[in-house]
Amino acid sequence: MHVSKRSGLPRTRAAGTALITVLFLACSSIVWSQPATASITSDRVQIAALEQQIAAQGAHAKALLSRYNVVQSHVHTLNLQIARDQDLLAADLRSEAVARMAVRRVAVDAYLIGADVGSPALALFSDTTSVTSILAQGNYLGAVNQNLNDALATLQSARQQTEKDARSLRSEQAEATRMLDQLSTAHRAAEAAIASDNATLQRVNVDLRFLVVAAAQRQAAQLAAERLLAALPSPLADPAHLVGVPRARPVPPPSPGMYANPLRDIRGLTAERIDQGVDYSGFGPLYAIGDGVVLTTTVPGWPGGTMIAYQLTDGPANGLVVYAAEDIVPLVQIGDTVTAGTVLGVMFPGPDGIETGWGDTSTIGNTLARTYRQFDGANTTAFGDNFSQLLQSLGAPGGVRQNTPPTGSLPRRWPRWHPSRAAPGP
Repeated sequence: MHVSKRSGLPRTRAAGTALITVLFLACSSIVWSQPATASITSDRVQIAALEQQIAAQGAHAKALLSRYNVVQSHVHTLNLQIARDQDLLAADLRSEAVARMAVRRVAVDAYLIGADVGSPALALFSDTTSVTSILAQGNYLGAVNQNLNDALATLQSARQQTEKDARSLRSEQAEATRMLDQLSTAHRAAEAAIASDNATLQRVNVDLRFLVVAAAQRQAAQLAAERLLAALPSPLADPAHLVGVPRARPVPPPSPGMYANPLRDIRGLTAERIDQGVDYSGFGPLYAIGDGVVLTTTVPGWPGGTMIAYQLTDGPANGLVVYAAEDIVPLVQIGDTVTAGTVLGVMFPGPDGIETGWGDTSTIGNTLARTYRQFDGANTTAFGDNFSQLLQSLGAPGGVRQNTPPTGSLPRRWPRWHPSRAAPGP
């Protein structure tokens, strides 16, 4: 992806090649120190999900607390009402005691004027006798004043109603207290869930910071390696090096043909920077853009040694060479005829991703951006930007420019594309 190593290095540059190899090994050790499934994107997605979950739980806890306060206020009101009812009961009992004393005086008076000694009225002298039992005795009606009897009956009825209301209030108080306990338990559970999610969020944030630092270290090492490669002379400067290197056939004029998005089935596809070509991460099958012939599948110097290069045989780019390199398992061989439906290889989620762009038609394994000396190791080239526009015109996401305008220019009559959206800037 970012580390674009190229073939065609002169044998006199063996020491430089060895140094670059060491740099790539260092990059690999940084990348694979983390599990293959760990990624900055997945951590950011998890952080966003956790933040949403914590916000929802916080709203739930706030609602529980609000409900708790309402029920607590209701319980307080019930307690006040019960206290008032208890005061009323005490007042009724005092009034009933006063009335009982009055009845006792009436009974004494009746006894003194000759009332029957066995009259139930005499039972009033006993504190163990209730007004109810007295009212139940018919003879008592003749011993006391009717108005006093009615007053006793009214007092008893009021007391019974007050006791009934008190029982209802106590029942409501018990139910409200039970609800308070449930709300308190739910609130504690919500707070515990928030605390747990906050702890998870903190751990993920720490992981994300570590991944960002590791990615920055990897990128710095890859950038250093690419700059070393860019500083080396182009293979075309050493004609002796071209001996034995396969060559593409001469570029014919454009012809009709249909191209398709080669990244259409890549899962987790993420467009990255534009340099010599376009960098992507993700995993899945990688297709040919259109009809063509495979020129090579391996070129020493690329990460993993993989560089699939094929020459298009029709369409606006007829005769031009397309390459796809780095984290790919090739499924084609040299000489294979391919179409837009041919799977060139399987992209895997390795440390480098892939780079795809325009290859050199005169030296297989080299890129046009390097041949034309447009690439210095960290910049967007005219050839890379043009290939990004081609991919955009086919429905793929364009890469990210590192500089505007791109470095260099395209040859005369080079095919131009009309992407649906412009490539994002640096």
